[in-house]
Amino acid sequence: MKNKSFLNIIFSIYIITTILVFCINTGNAQIRLRNDIAKDSFQNSLITAMDENVDIRLIGTNNGFWHIIKKNKEHRIYHYLTSNSRLPSDQITSICIRKNNTFWVGTNKGIFRWDGFAELLINQENSNLPDLKITSIVEDANEDIWVGTFDGGLWIVHHRNEIIYNAENSNLPSNRILSLSLDENKSVVIHLENNQSIKSSSVHKKLNKNRK
Repeated sequence: MKNKSFLNIIFSIYIITTILVFCINTGNAQIRLRNDIAKDSFQNSLITAMDENVDIRLIGTNNGFWHIIKKNKEHRIYHYLTSNSRLPSDQITSICIRKNNTFWVGTNKGIFRWDGFAELLINQENSNLPDLKITSIVEDANEDIWVGTFDGGLWIVHHRNEIIYNAENSNLPSNRILSLSLDENKSVVIHLENNQSIKSSSVHKKLNKNRK
């Protein structure tokens, strides 16, 4: 808990500093006012997820997520909420920035996706997503998106193809995925309850066997 509180304090300082520098550089009163409102809205937020690359940083909280653009040394800050975007919930559970700078944001009510042109909502009405409660999202070496859910196992997306791995059709011992991570080869490692972990290659084995 202390580490999480410290992380929130550090990010508060980062947000305030970035806002001040941005306002000084632009000299725009309207932008300054907008960022002051954003700064106030962050004060009661808790960080729940984070991802970044050289161009952008995304920070998820229990009050939406922050999109910080770092290109050309000019930091632009956007605060996404259910009230100003297609975000299905302000409770952010996971974030994944893809290689092409598009990103997926998991919530407890589905997935928000930015494809570089438009905001997309992914739920059970327009996909085979097995559970709306998202716990983790990662992109593997093959550029497949792996989505861990609270009680529906795994949902994998490659282009327009979708695969569901669960305790019934794979080597997953449980449908409750706590988190996902990548090893040194960018292969997915699935983390389960009771400190259990299983590699994606092991999950594939039973599924492939069942297909024969």
